[in-house]
Amino acid sequence: MQTRQGFGSRKRAEQAEAATKQERANLESSIRELRGHVETSERDLAAAREAGDQVRENACLQVLEIWKNGLARDLTRLHELQ
Repeated sequence: MQTRQGFGSRKRAEQAEAATKQERANLESSIRELRGHVETSERDLAAAREAGDQVRENACLQVLEIWKNGLARDLTRLHELQ
């Protein structure tokens, strides 16, 4: 028979494990979405360069940097959870 304290510790450990599993799933979903945004932004950037549209190219570079920073953040966090 476990003591109440032992049961509580096990319960907290199970809850922490479930939270980590959920965070991992959320990060994996976010990473897939961000990769799609990066791919789209890279295509937009290529089109802007091809058209010689410097203003649009600069805007695409800024957006691409935002998506890549988010992707790097999520990949780092996912790696920390592994």
